Amino acid sequence: MDNTGVILPDDIRGQFDRVGTCLANIITYIRLVQRYWQDRNMVVEQSVRRARTLGQQLQEVRARSHNDNQMLTQALNNEANERRVWWLRTQRAERRNHILLQEKWSFTNKLKTQS
Repeated sequence: MDNTGVILPDDIRGQFDRVGTCLANIITYIRLVQRYWQDRNMVVEQSVRRARTLGQQLQEVRARSHNDNQMLTQALNNEANERRVWWLRTQRAERRNHILLQEKWSFTNKLKTQS
């Protein structure tokens, strides 16, 4: 190889060092950018996991709420049925008392008329 006509800078070693430093800086910057995106991806993955966990917890809470509502509805229906039964028993007892009072008055009236 003939280097005829090639003009080299006076400080070729310094030039190569500067180019090498620039390339090293570029590589360092690329690694920083890669780490940044890896960290961002990790944050996103954690957020997705949290969202999924919250979604599962929400479904569990909905199911519990549904079950609680069913139990409360059943309890209210049971209470309404018990009150209805109590009211019917009270009505029946009042009718019996009314009949007994009528019998008592009729018996008392018979005794008064006989005496």
